[in-house]
Amino acid sequence: MLRDCVKPGDAIKGVTLDKPIEKGTYTLIINISTYSVDSNSQMNGAQVKSKLTVE
Repeated sequence: MLRDCVKPGDAIKGVTLDKPIEKGTYTLIINISTYSVDSNSQMNGAQVKSKLTVE
């Protein structure tokens, strides 16, 4: 059974951090792994580079 996965059609709309982070711009590397909903076998994946600005 898949755990901690985003189902097709769903989205991650926010996260809660354990502690505050300082103001600034941060580089994020978002790792994406996809799995078959039928067999739970791993399919493809990607890494997305993004920026986070904390004001």
